[in-house]
Amino acid sequence: PTTGTDLRRSLGIPRQRFLVFLPGGLRPIKGQHRAVGLVRLLRAAGADVEMILAGPDQDPVYAASVRDECRREPGVRVLPTLAHERMGAAYIDADVVLNTSFSEGAAPTILEAGILGRPVIAADVPGNRDLIRHRETGLLFADENDMCKQVMALYRNRSAAGALGVRIREDFHRRFDEQREISALLSAYAAA
Repeated sequence: PTTGTDLRRSLGIPRQRFLVFLPGGLRPIKGQHRAVGLVRLLRAAGADVEMILAGPDQDPVYAASVRDECRREPGVRVLPTLAHERMGAAYIDADVVLNTSFSEGAAPTILEAGILGRPVIAADVPGNRDLIRHRETGLLFADENDMCKQVMALYRNRSAAGALGVRIREDFHRRFDEQREISALLSAYAAA
């Protein structure tokens, strides 16, 4: 659902500020630490940007480390797990959804962002390449420097960001139609 609490309003983030959303459980394989310095670099280049990380602490030591790093970075916030009713609204509030994983299957966060038409920038790993066609339905990055360049490119060209959001939504609706998915699942159960 996209009718949950407006994240920008509840956190006092101005509408014109570019908001990067990094959802997912805090654990080493998700690589959130790679994005912590992103806002500092973008702000140094003149960008009005903020980043929100949201997800459960799945590895307490890693989560504590990421939270500690984020406390030292102005413009970066780590939220606890958002209720299901708030996630859709959080995606809608974001100007871009980021995935920093070192390894992925079919990342639910990318699927959720894409179905809601949010532009996605994701680590160039096999699972993400299965979901995103680089420069067609989203952007893939090789390293932190590349990630920073990609976010800055969408910051500077909001219409390109919007176009990526439209294309990923259309692609996901075509490839992952919910009625077709339900029918296939029910068929698999019936065959078992």
